[in-house]
Amino acid sequence: LKPFLDQKRSQLEFCGHASTVRMAPLRLLSAALLLATGTHQAAAHGEDKGARAELVLAHYAEDLSWVSQYTGKPNLDVTIYSKAHDMPEVAGAASKPLSNVGRESHSFLHHIVSNYHRLADWTLFSQATP
Repeated sequence: LKPFLDQKRSQLEFCGHASTVRMAPLRLLSAALLLATGTHQAAAHGEDKGARAELVLAHYAEDLSWVSQYTGKPNLDVTIYSKAHDMPEVAGAASKPLSNVGRESHSFLHHIVSNYHRLADWTLFSQATP
């Protein structure tokens, strides 16, 4: 995993500590979450880096079974903004309803505006399609 992370680091790191990776493809999502929370370094050194990350998903009718692999991790919150009629239930994730207007960018902007003063150190935005 370390060679993969080293190769992708330049693609995932942006200016400064509080960074955002927007619309990360699923194959890079795990790497991005490891980099964001510092777990790739913390695990090697037996320490907790303390950086908080949040995975924000825009959902309508997609299967969310894949999300459970990211819930329950230290320093990682998972928030699902759903525009579906039936709210999804994913253990360990916060599901929030939104009106079915706009596209995924509406969900992402809603999250940023609603949480502006308490955004995570790293926020990863993605559609709910794996």
